[in-house]
Amino acid sequence: MSNDRASEFHLPLASPSTQIETTLLTHPHVKGNLLDYNDFLGVVDQLLEELRLGGTIQVASFHPQYRFAGTELNAAENYMNRSPHPMLHVLRETSISQAADASDEGLRIPQRNIETMRKLGQEHILKKHQTLDAEQ
Repeated sequence: MSNDRASEFHLPLASPSTQIETTLLTHPHVKGNLLDYNDFLGVVDQLLEELRLGGTIQVASFHPQYRFAGTELNAAENYMNRSPHPMLHVLRETSISQAADASDEGLRIPQRNIETMRKLGQEHILKKHQTLDAEQ
């Protein structure tokens, strides 16, 4: 992984959270296959450990073919982590902890998101995406 990407992992820590809270790294021309991308995420985790950023920086992943373990390919909840291009969302661990500590509800956010996506259903989600695409 390039030094540029490694420096992106340090960027949120090098600036006050009022200036840079998170960063997004999009990869429009790489790792189109989800299994290859999952292998790439292992490299990302390893790099975070080598940079001694484990427990300080967290990386959330997004991919056009994202699929949670144990779900059907087109299950509605998979769309929570789908994006037009493979993408890494770099977050400060302290920010995540503060949000979770702010209320017990913070811990329920992922489950509530899954429930919401399931209620909306794949047909509604795809229709919404088509509307947004047409507007662009």
